[in-house]
Amino acid sequence: MKKTFALIIAIFFTVPGVLSLANWQIKDSTFACSPDELVVGSDFSCSAQIENIGDESGTIGTAELHADPANEWFSDQNGAYPVVASLNEVLSSGESTEVTWSNMKAIVTGINEFSRVMLDSITDSSGVEDVSVNVISVVVSSSASVSSAESGDTSIVTAEVAAGGDIDVDLTFSGCTISGQEATKSFSLQNNNAEERSWTVTIGASSCNYRVTAIASGANSGQAQTSDTTTGTITCTDCSSGSSSSSSSSGGGGSTAAGGGGGGGGSESGPSELAGPRSYTLEKNQRISFTIGISEHFVTLLDFTETSATFLVQSSPQEVTLNVGETKAIDLNSDKIADISITLNSINPTKGNVRITIAPLSAKSEAPSKETEPEKAGQKQGGKGFGIPFLSGNIDYPWLIGLVGTALFLLFAIVYSFKKKRVAGKGNHSEEPHPHGEASKYHEKKK
Repeated sequence: MKKTFALIIAIFFTVPGVLSLANWQIKDSTFACSPDELVVGSDFSCSAQIENIGDESGTIGTAELHADPANEWFSDQNGAYPVVASLNEVLSSGESTEVTWSNMKAIVTGINEFSRVMLDSITDSSGVEDVSVNVISVVVSSSASVSSAESGDTSIVTAEVAAGGDIDVDLTFSGCTISGQEATKSFSLQNNNAEERSWTVTIGASSCNYRVTAIASGANSGQAQTSDTTTGTITCTDCSSGSSSSSSSSGGGGSTAAGGGGGGGGSESGPSELAGPRSYTLEKNQRISFTIGISEHFVTLLDFTETSATFLVQSSPQEVTLNVGETKAIDLNSDKIADISITLNSINPTKGNVRITIAPLSAKSEAPSKETEPEKAGQKQGGKGFGIPFLSGNIDYPWLIGLVGTALFLLFAIVYSFKKKRVAGKGNHSEEPHPHGEASKYHEKKK
C-alpha cells in the first residue's frame, strides 16, 4: 500500500497538469510564418497562439523555436540559435496569447522545416512540423566552346544554373549575335538541382562581350526574386582593331570606335556637329561622339537587356538607363541646363545592338551662335557693338550715342531758356507803377 501511494505521489510531481497546474500547448493550426518564400539572407517572422490547458493560472516565460538539429537553417539577427521569444505573461485556465518570433534571418537555402517549440520546459510540435519555408538562391556560370575565332565562325556559349530552393528561372543571353535563337529561356529547378542551356554565337566584324543573366523567382508564389550574372568575351582574330566593339569607354578626346552614324550606321571619320536629331545603332561597349559648339561629347553603350539599356554619357561622366521608348534630357557639362535628349528606340537581342536617337535641346552653345554673327560684323566695321540685334550692322555706336546725347542736351537747353523767359516776364509785370501813381495811394489813405 505504501509503495502504491509513493508511486501516485511521484506521478503527480513528474507529469505536467496532474496536480491541476498551468500547462501550455500550441493551439491547433495557429503556427505560421511570413513570408513563406524568401531569398537567402532575408528576414522573416513566425507566430503561434499559446494556450493554457491546465486547471490553474500560471505564468509562461519563454518560447523557443527549433529547426531540425541536422539543419539549423535560421537564426536571430545576432546569429543566435534557437530563437527565443520572451512572454512573461500570466494566463488563466483556457486563456491564450500570441507569441511572435520576429526578425529571424534565413541563412540556408532549401525547403526548410521546423521541429518543435519549447514552452518553458514543455515541448510541443503539433502543427509546427507541417510548416516549411522556401529559401531561394541562384548561381549561374558560363563557358564558350572557343574563346577566339575568325569573323563568320561560331562558338557555343553554355550557361549552367544551380538552384537553392525551388525556383522558376528566366535565363537571358545578350551581347553577341545569336541569329534565329531565343535570347531568353525559361525553366524550373528544384532545390540543389542544376541545368544547362546553350546559344550558338556567330562572330561578326568585331570581338563581342556576352552576358548571361539568370532571374529566379520562388516556385510557390513568385513573391521572392533574386538574380545572378556571368560574362565572357569571344575575340575576333581577323578583325581590325578599329572595328572592335569593345573599345574604351573613357572620355576626354581621341577618335571614336566604329559606330552607327546618323540614320543608318557605319564608321565615322570623326565627330560631327549635332545640329539636329540623329540616330545611331550601337553594340555593347561601342562609343559614338559628336560636338556641340567647340566641345566633343561621347555616348557609350555599357549594357542592355531585352527591355532596357544603360549608357555612359560624357563629358561630365554619368550613367543613364532607359527603357524602350523612353526619352531623357541630359546635362553634358554640369551647368544644370539640359543639352541633349537621348531616346531608346529599340533593342535587337538577336543582332546584339540597340537603336537610339540623340537630339540637341538648348539654344546655348559653347561657340558663337549664328545670332551673334551680325554683331561681330558690326564690331569689325564700326567699333564695339552692344549685342542689340536690331542695332547690329555697320553703325558706329559711340558716334550714334554722342549724337543722341547732344540732341537731348540742346532740347533741354531750349526748354530751360523758354521757361526762364516766361518767369522773367511775369516778374516785370508785377513791379510796374500803378496807373494813378502816388495820388491813388493818397486817396486810399484819406478814405
